[in-house]
Amino acid sequence: MDNTRPTRVLLVYSYYHHHLMVERLASIMAGYGISIELLCTDNYITTLRSPGLWLMRHAGPLGNTRLVHRLFERCIFPAIARRFDLVDFHVFTSSRLPLMRACKARGIKFDITPWGTDVLRSSREYLDEQAEGFDACRFIKCALSVRNAVSEAYGGKYDGKMRTVYWGQTDFEVIDSIGPDALGRFRKSLPLEEGDITVCCGYNAFIAQQHVPILKALATLPESLRRRIFLLVPMTYPPDPKYVEEVKSVAEQSGLRHKVYDRYMTAEDVAAMRIATDVVVNMQITDAFSGSLQGHLYAGGVLVIGEWLNYPMLDAIGTYYIKTNFDTLADVLQDVLTKLPEYKRRCRGNREKISGLTSWPAVAPAWADSYKL
Repeated sequence: MDNTRPTRVLLVYSYYHHHLMVERLASIMAGYGISIELLCTDNYITTLRSPGLWLMRHAGPLGNTRLVHRLFERCIFPAIARRFDLVDFHVFTSSRLPLMRACKARGIKFDITPWGTDVLRSSREYLDEQAEGFDACRFIKCALSVRNAVSEAYGGKYDGKMRTVYWGQTDFEVIDSIGPDALGRFRKSLPLEEGDITVCCGYNAFIAQQHVPILKALATLPESLRRRIFLLVPMTYPPDPKYVEEVKSVAEQSGLRHKVYDRYMTAEDVAAMRIATDVVVNMQITDAFSGSLQGHLYAGGVLVIGEWLNYPMLDAIGTYYIKTNFDTLADVLQDVLTKLPEYKRRCRGNREKISGLTSWPAVAPAWADSYKL
């Protein structure tokens, strides 16, 4: 490689609503002499100039045919990838394997940056399929919890390839920018009354968030607490109208004042919600290291999570949060809500701790180091 020019990386990703995250990563890495171009394989949106990708974007219904996909896998993508020093695949799906095979066949270095669900909710069959990519890649880059899951799933086979990286939290900067006027507008929009306690339930519309049993636990609390609770339920993604309606129905039956967010929220709205939240309940089935929970910790919320969730990175820095299960959830919430000022005091150090772990200035050096060839 010519050391007089920046390292050139092609970052391949899915789920177009994550584009702001990878765009920010690319922008920050430019300051480290690393040039990242982006390619979203959901819709072929890219920062590259490529006639082949232009054709893919404008192919209409033909774009979903097997013939066109093979054209991309065997011709268009390899022609693009060879222009780079490294390809970084974000999110490991079956559709990635043909692209990884193309890199391997042409001697193109590639990394895999799996998300938590790629490992934590994968079947044995799927994990065996992923092994082909892990065998051929240069590095596997992920949060510590995902790294531990990969090590356990494969018996330590890939430990030598593992690199720990975290996504920087742009949310922290947005939270810092929220002034009293914006926060006041948010509280008025609910509306909240003096002495109300805000409880946030989950952070998306996946059934794995287990909203229903959380709501049922809240419904069993003493009336003296129930009438003070205002429940916030963010369900803006993914689109699942049937499940959202089920949660809305259970929330109505609980008798709690509540608001279910099932439409787009701006970053400022999300930040204001987190600042206004007193208690966050996260009892989802699995989680790698949710950016939403990090935002709540930074904003000062008391975090109550399922005891089966594993956040070694938070434990290592002494973050305060509470673990429970569905058998004890109602009792734990009653204690937290009754003694909220005391629990809030215990959380005062969380902001500084989580900022030192996953703010962009904190995480950027590890990303830059992972791209060194």
